[in-house]
This record gives sequence, structure tokens and C-alpha cells, in this order.
Amino acid sequence: MDTLKRLITLLSAASCALLLSGCFFSVDHDFIAIRDDALPSDEIAYKKQFQHKIGKGVLGFASKFMDEEDSAEKEFLKGLKSVQIGVYELEDSYDPELLRLQTDRLDAHMRKQGYYAIVKARDAGEYAGVYAPVDDVDELSELIVCAMESNEVVLVQVTGDLNNLAPMIAQGETDIGLN
Repeated sequence: MDTLKRLITLLSAASCALLLSGCFFSVDHDFIAIRDDALPSDEIAYKKQFQHKIGKGVLGFASKFMDEEDSAEKEFLKGLKSVQIGVYELEDSYDPELLRLQTDRLDAHMRKQGYYAIVKARDAGEYAGVYAPVDDVDELSELIVCAMESNEVVLVQVTGDLNNLAPMIAQGETDIGLN
């Protein structure tokens, strides 16, 4: 009986920790605003495939399962506050002209919100952009990634201490963003 009580207590504590960490919360208002700019509902019909926010507690917990040789990635993961991800399937495919208009609209929205594109790539029927806030060039604390194809849009927002990300990639210490 004691074992059952301990198990119930442990599961309850784990559930509370996950709940309070943001794992089960939906994405925040800022993320929704970016999504709505990338996918204006009056022009584009889409279905939400996946839309979640992963909080600091879960990210820190996940870092505990990384190998010691991945220490740079482990520290990076511990420094994150949240990761918000949205995957949306378009009910009708974008035509290339609409995709160009949507990406221009998204760029304008991001500039208006104080972000600049640090990487942008366009190809026939595809777009990818990585945005960062302009307010503090010495501290990188947020990245927003948007990838659009003719039938799918993916948005990712990462917040936390991102200052070690670029050196890790440049030194070849990680596969983050390169797969």
C-alpha cells in the first residue's frame, strides 16, 4: 500500500511540474499574432496540425537525459525559457504570387514589432526566415523561424539565453538547425 501511495504522489508531483512548466499550455498571444500575420484567416484556410508551448521546466528536465559529451547542447537547452511550435496545413495550396505577398506581409509585421531578418531564403513555392529582436544586439534572447511551402506553414519561437547558439554552430559542436 505504501508503494502505491508513493507512486501516486510521484505521478501527481510530476504532473504538476509539467503543468506548471508550460508544457501543456497553449502558445501565447504574441505567437498567435505572428501566426495570424503569416496566415490571415480571411485569405487563407488552414488546419492546425500542431501548436504547443514547451516550458523551461520540461526543457531543463530533457537536458538531464543528454550525454556528457553533449555538454554545450545541454547547457544551451538549460538556458532556454520556452519553445513554441506551430504546424499548419493549408487547405488550398499557395500560388507563388500569394506566397510572395504573405512573406512580404510577414516581414513588414516583424519589422513593425521590432524584429529583423537575420536569414531569409526564397525559392519557387518556398520561403524560410529567421528573425531576431533589434532592441539588444549584445544579447540574443529570442528567435522566430518561419518556413512556408505551398501546402504547409511552420512557425517556431525560441526564447531564453541564445548567445551560445551561433558559436556552437560555427564551431561544429551541434546539429541544431542544420538537419
